[in-house]
Amino acid sequence: PLKFEQLFAGFGGSRFQPLLMLGLFNLALTLVVAAIVAGAIVAVVGTVGLMQFFATDMLDLASTDLTAVALVVLALSPILLIGFALIGMAFWFAPGLVAVNGIAPQAALWLSFRANLTNIGAMLIYGILLIVLALLASIPLGLGWFVLGPMMAGSWYATWRDVFGDAPAQARGPSP
Repeated sequence: PLKFEQLFAGFGGSRFQPLLMLGLFNLALTLVVAAIVAGAIVAVVGTVGLMQFFATDMLDLASTDLTAVALVVLALSPILLIGFALIGMAFWFAPGLVAVNGIAPQAALWLSFRANLTNIGAMLIYGILLIVLALLASIPLGLGWFVLGPMMAGSWYATWRDVFGDAPAQARGPSP
């Protein structure tokens, strides 16, 4: 049975350092993808174009500077989508594998990525549904997130438990 003190169990004991490493690795990968896209925007638009863009009155939506930057960002959005999807696949089950199964962060990332790749159809449907629900939760001043946040945490746990079951993931790997 769940207890209140289990809510903060990840911040103490032997699991803290691996979970912290997992979080720092997630931050580093996210910054790498963002830097690649930012570098591509600067390469295409140029620093002068970006300075003109930021100097332009944002209320002037017909500005060619705004249009050029928006088109570049739109053209680069598939890179963002693919990059963050790959990061998401690697980190989807990793915290559970580290915290509950006691697996090393690098192995947990690989197992999580492999599990998502094995179950790609279900994960695509889940991801699309999650995006729709996130948009709906954001409409009423973000108050829907008070419902969606706990629901997402429960669904992440349920998918982790469904894919990896009760046996340690090192012993059996993801199920199809």
